[in-house]
Amino acid sequence: MYARKLVFILLFISLPAFSLARDSLNVSMVNICLERWNGSGNVEVLGDYAYLATGSTGIKVVDISDPEYPVEVGSLVLNGGVTKVVCYGDYLFVNNLGITNGLRIVDISEPENPVYLNNILEGDSIQIFEISDDHLYTANQNEGINIYEISDPLNPELIVEALANTEDVYYGLSVSNGYLFLLGLWNNEIRETYTEVYDVSSPANPVHLCTIPEGQYDEGTVDFSATVDGDYAYITGRWVTSPGFMRIFDFSDPTNPVLLSAIHFVGANEVHIYGDIAYSVGYGIYPIDISDRSNPVALDMVGGWEINTRTIKVSDDKLFVPHKGLSIYNLTNPGIPEELGRLFTTGY
Repeated sequence: MYARKLVFILLFISLPAFSLARDSLNVSMVNICLERWNGSGNVEVLGDYAYLATGSTGIKVVDISDPEYPVEVGSLVLNGGVTKVVCYGDYLFVNNLGITNGLRIVDISEPENPVYLNNILEGDSIQIFEISDDHLYTANQNEGINIYEISDPLNPELIVEALANTEDVYYGLSVSNGYLFLLGLWNNEIRETYTEVYDVSSPANPVHLCTIPEGQYDEGTVDFSATVDGDYAYITGRWVTSPGFMRIFDFSDPTNPVLLSAIHFVGANEVHIYGDIAYSVGYGIYPIDISDRSNPVALDMVGGWEINTRTIKVSDDKLFVPHKGLSIYNLTNPGIPEELGRLFTTGY
């Protein structure tokens, strides 16, 4: 008994010394959530909160008001699992991996207490969706793209049906700055992929602009994500059996995009532009210097190979990475993101 008391006293006395040593070594505290998150989908950021899709463990809400110490403050489990959420005002649009189809609407007017409201578009097998301004874009294999006006989120109004209706299989849908990209379509007859581009500045009247034949540039590629920034378009994808790439196009004439350059790296899922830096993600985070669009330069990978996610988010000079929780990076020096804080969870 005496020995146990002595050990306790010594530990208690040593705590201040440990704290001083930790500060002197510049070791930062990592917040830990012992709850298991089953999978990492995407992350959305709205105000002081981040909303994460975590597979069978549903939606997680993280308070990011102090980015050095993010804290989980709310959650909502939904049947079937969640891999994608998109913020729209006080609502989340959530994909549905269960038996029923369509999308689910969640009220986030009180972020710490998300409330499921209803399913919408039941009967539609929605595999991919995006929201831009007041419009929802859904992609269904073999059924094309539907466009809805969603000023009333619980009662979306169909304004365009079966755009780009094709039997070819596709892999991605991106809406960026008034342009819609249906990405990675696979034509089995010619054994080649391609991407369709539409002007959706007037969503009720989409106009087809061009077709980008990926096989023309790199045989056997599949595109996943596209972003338009100024006069340039950035498309990421990968070969079926090898690492990924980002292609940069002169998009000043969107009816005739001109390939300027391509850069190869592992993963290559989403792409986000922040000034003269493009960020993509796969196995690690890849900052790419695009100040010279004809000659992009890959900078040092951030986060290491253990980061395996398909999605990131750039918001308010910060980079948000969902992987085994949530990591937040400072972009004061965009080419060298510095980790500010992390919410670490068990799981994937």
